[in-house]
Amino acid sequence: MLDEIYRKGRERLKEIGIYEDVEVGVETGYVNRHNEEIFKKFHLVMSGIDAEFADTRTSAFGIPLETPLMMAQITFPIPRITENALVKIARALKETGSMMWLGFPIPDNLEEIASIVPTGQMIKPYRDRKKIYDAIEFVEKSGAIAYGVDFDSGARTKYLGKLRGPESKPLSSEEIKDIMNASKLPFLLKGVLSTKDAKKAMRIGVENILVTNHAAHTLDYLPHPLEVLPEIKQVIHEDVMIFVDSGFRRGSDVFKGLAMGADIVMLGRPIIYGLAVNEKDGVKEVITTITEELRRIMTMCGAKRISDIDETMISVCKFA
Repeated sequence: MLDEIYRKGRERLKEIGIYEDVEVGVETGYVNRHNEEIFKKFHLVMSGIDAEFADTRTSAFGIPLETPLMMAQITFPIPRITENALVKIARALKETGSMMWLGFPIPDNLEEIASIVPTGQMIKPYRDRKKIYDAIEFVEKSGAIAYGVDFDSGARTKYLGKLRGPESKPLSSEEIKDIMNASKLPFLLKGVLSTKDAKKAMRIGVENILVTNHAAHTLDYLPHPLEVLPEIKQVIHEDVMIFVDSGFRRGSDVFKGLAMGADIVMLGRPIIYGLAVNEKDGVKEVITTITEELRRIMTMCGAKRISDIDETMISVCKFA
């Protein structure tokens, strides 16, 4: 059961000594708490008559996927959990028909990982801009299928009251455009959480955006993506893919994210918990279980395929 994996995973992280590196949020911890509570505000709208078993297959970056789930952009502190941790996750994601994203620091064995499963690499907005372009070149040579930049960490990330990550600097629209055009690989812009930034992304020509509060590691008192997805959806171009993360734990969470306008849901901590509990098989169980939960919900809510899921299949809970 997922709840048991998550509980044991947290316990294991404490034993290893990386619990705070995974769990804590910025400053007061409001965003983490809000991420856990937001999903309770939405009910599912069942439509089971004439139901047919749903198909969870989809695609992203031209890659066919068996599930609309993929790993969020994380590297640190996964290698401390077990030997060859990232490779084990890659193999699990391959077996579940998913794909992998990595974050900071960019792993030295990115080529090995990318040879196992389709892999994207997120790049920090380094203060030394040359490092960004050096990273893009490394990503291309490593065989990754996509890359991106998380502009929302332009003032670095923060855990409780402590700044983390490399020395960074906010990116201008022109800089993001130059970074996007520095490679022919698909580009993902991470950090969109308002219509202001969504509109700027459209003017730049961005084709893939990640709506996220960065797992509670940037600013305190940010909204959850579910609260801003509908308005962001209204201002982006029709062919732009929307990725979302931040606190998704169950198939019902994923369904709600897709119903609010996302195309793909990214998972961070659930994958870490699975790895901590049972290495590759633990990760595989997490992805498989959430996908099967999603399939069952889709079936009973009248969605035969991922593209059928829409806002009519959820409702706002009056008593949340």
